[in-house]
Amino acid sequence: WVGLISLWITTGYAYVFVCHHQGRLTLPSLNFWARKPKLRLLPDLKPTKTISIKVAKENSMAEMDELLDKIARSGMSSLTAKERTQLAKAREDLMQKKPDRR
Repeated sequence: WVGLISLWITTGYAYVFVCHHQGRLTLPSLNFWARKPKLRLLPDLKPTKTISIKVAKENSMAEMDELLDKIARSGMSSLTAKERTQLAKAREDLMQKKPDRR
């Protein structure tokens, strides 16, 4: 009898172990000693510096052609951050000028 009970316990443990690792069985977590975080409300902080955004001049079509030629020669990864912002600005301007035809 002792061997049979031991076999049943081992088989049951193996079954539960496999089900747990397959994600079909979730066991409850027992966190008796875990501290709960203290939550507190912080007041709104006033910004110390004001951020001013300078509006760039509208680029001419010649500058856009130069950017597009650079992309054609060496790809988008060759553009600097400034050139990427110029390209994005030109795209936005073109999207505003042309109505959407669907």
